[in-house]
Amino acid sequence: MNVKRIRQSIVALLLISLLQTPVAQSAEQKKADVIEWNYQFYFVNIDAAAANGSSGWLHSEVRQRIPFYDDVYSVWPMSMRFPNEVYIEKSNKVDVCYQIPIQVRAEIDLTYLRNANNPIELEFWPRMIFKDNTVLFREASLKIGPSDWKESVTVLNKNVNVCLTKELLGTDLLGIQLRTNVFYSRLLSEFTPSHLNDCWSHTLERCTYAGFSAGGIGVIQSSSEEKDEVAGYIKTIAELKNFISIQPNMDKRTVEMSRRNLLFLEGDLEAAKIRSKEKVEAKTAAELKAKQDAEAKAAAELKAKQDAEAKAAAELKAKQEADAKAAAVKKTTITCVKGKLTKKVTAVKPKCPAGYQKK
Repeated sequence: MNVKRIRQSIVALLLISLLQTPVAQSAEQKKADVIEWNYQFYFVNIDAAAANGSSGWLHSEVRQRIPFYDDVYSVWPMSMRFPNEVYIEKSNKVDVCYQIPIQVRAEIDLTYLRNANNPIELEFWPRMIFKDNTVLFREASLKIGPSDWKESVTVLNKNVNVCLTKELLGTDLLGIQLRTNVFYSRLLSEFTPSHLNDCWSHTLERCTYAGFSAGGIGVIQSSSEEKDEVAGYIKTIAELKNFISIQPNMDKRTVEMSRRNLLFLEGDLEAAKIRSKEKVEAKTAAELKAKQDAEAKAAAELKAKQDAEAKAAAELKAKQEADAKAAAVKKTTITCVKGKLTKKVTAVKPKCPAGYQKK
């Protein structure tokens, strides 16, 4: 990487800071649902030419600056795998930070990746692409360094945070692109890079920087079924085998990348079959539970209706009985006369006294 390219990268990163759109700290946290994973790892390069400081060099000279250099034009300490498509709900209710799952795999000995004195660091800068061609950048939401690599762990499962305001979530989001920066720092006891300007100013002696854009992640905003992972594995394995067999004279790096991806897919195929089976079982169980819940709800509603009707009927009967009882014990008043004399008699069954007649 020449000085001009590095300066352009610095300017681009300065522009990123100007294009930030604030997201509330109270934003809801959600994990993005993966519709389909990418079936291969993409390799992260460190520019050997930039590390050496010239366009021409001896392999032994580059190896002095990059000890894991293997006589190839570029070296790749890590590779990454990310989804092809994710589901993000289209809603303008609240700000949301979506966690996009990715995998980062060690491509060199862990001794180098765990070396805090000469750290290799990887940053992810998400960029959102909308249907109206609007492009918005976010600050680095994930950084991977020596402390992330534990002993014997060669694949990291991480999440890249992509935060969107409720206004943006109400628009048509087409995809997410992950911009990545990789730093390899040498002689850290004398120099600690804090940002791109520092790394650029010491590139030839202390720090190697490279930046590139990873493949895009498609965004689906309407409900969508997960794709058949096993079928994708089998298809990609066949394609890689065919590619390797018909390209025997291709450059070492391209063939080696294909072979490593082939080994990964073949090694993970049985696990993919198990995951696929578990997903089918989980889906079947979820559908059965949903059916049982719906039936239980319908039964509960029917019982509640029957109970309400029974209660209403019981209350009506009780009222009728009360009314009948009240009517049965209700006193009435009659007027009785005897000549010019008048007398009123009040009783449940009133009767006029002897000699009196009911008026």
